[in-house]
Amino acid sequence: MGHASDVERFRLLVILNGIAYLLAGPVFFLIDQTSGMPLWWTLGDTFGCAFLGAALLWFSRERGHKKAQEAQG
Repeated sequence: MGHASDVERFRLLVILNGIAYLLAGPVFFLIDQTSGMPLWWTLGDTFGCAFLGAALLWFSRERGHKKAQEAQG
């Protein structure tokens, strides 16, 4: 059984979560705009999701590049 700290094992799941958060940003924007939420709330939802998704994808990419460089020698 794997542990949550086993990043390589769960790498695909981390990437899928990053993509899901990136897609959720515009969806939250539309939901918040149509439901009359304040602008600060709308921007917080939108950019918060987009930032988290981008960070997840960025860090998983960085880990993959380091692993490939180590394998090459």
